[in-house]
Amino acid sequence: MLHAGSHTGGLLTTSLYIAFDVVIISGLFGIASYVIAPRILTSIEGEPLLIEDLVARHAELRQELDEILKQSEGG
Repeated sequence: MLHAGSHTGGLLTTSLYIAFDVVIISGLFGIASYVIAPRILTSIEGEPLLIEDLVARHAELRQELDEILKQSEGG
């Protein structure tokens, strides 16, 4: 942008100039996403959960549900 100024030449040159600028902008966006997105996701998630933690929690909830069902049936 700074080198060519407002005069870019013909249609082909202008198209290539715009395509090159789009590539640069998308690259800068990719770098920013690579740096910023993991930080945002970590702050949202808090403590990361592993699949083993989820399976264990599922088993705990299933056990609590079974106990509640037994109590509601009078057993």
